[in-house]
Amino acid sequence: MVDYPNKSNGLWRVGRNELENLYDVIETGFKGIYTHKFEEKFAEIFRTDYAIALNSGTSALHCAVAALGISEGDEVIVPPLTFSATAFAPIYHEGIPVFADIDNATYNISAESIREKITERTKAIITVSLFGQTPEMDEILEIACKSNLKVIEDNAQCVYGTYKGKLAGTFGDASIFSLQRSKHLTSGDGGVLTTSDPEIAEY
Repeated sequence: MVDYPNKSNGLWRVGRNELENLYDVIETGFKGIYTHKFEEKFAEIFRTDYAIALNSGTSALHCAVAALGISEGDEVIVPPLTFSATAFAPIYHEGIPVFADIDNATYNISAESIREKITERTKAIITVSLFGQTPEMDEILEIACKSNLKVIEDNAQCVYGTYKGKLAGTFGDASIFSLQRSKHLTSGDGGVLTTSDPEIAEY
């Protein structure tokens, strides 16, 4: 019998605990018991009312944009340095991604550039926390509040990252996380949408 983790088979992140839990999932007949436990724990850790598991971080972004009512011609401000899904999310709903510049010090979206990109058609901002660090969320939230904009946090690369002592993913109207196998927290693939807004959660 092979001892785990076994680096030779490419499953170096899979240990005995994972294998035992996988067996238990199969034994329970795929009833979603572990998914519900995961959602409850995720919501608890991120101090949010709802954590909804999905098949990918891309789907989580798609759902978040849909739940905020983005539609034809609506502009959503996004950073240019990110995975393509961030810009695709508004396009799925006939919205328009508008690229704000990045902060040269952090490579995250620049609050100053966001301010310059706002028009009468702007409906939301998608921030992306890269390499475990967040943008200047206080300033971005202030801009959003003044312009009546919604904020979605894309935290695919920032699980347990913090901004001024507060966890990334606890600032916006909705936040998303990726569980793809290269990410900090993985289930092989998957994503999570978090929110404390019942209308977004129920969408």
